[in-house]
Amino acid sequence: MEILRVENLTKIYGSGENMVKALDDVSFS
Repeated sequence: MEILRVENLTKIYGSGENMVKALDDVSFS
């Protein structure tokens, strides 16, 4: 049972001003 499929996902977690950087090059299907 594949509920969520994510391709070309780039996550950047930072501990600076922004804890979570935006998702870049994301494809949801």
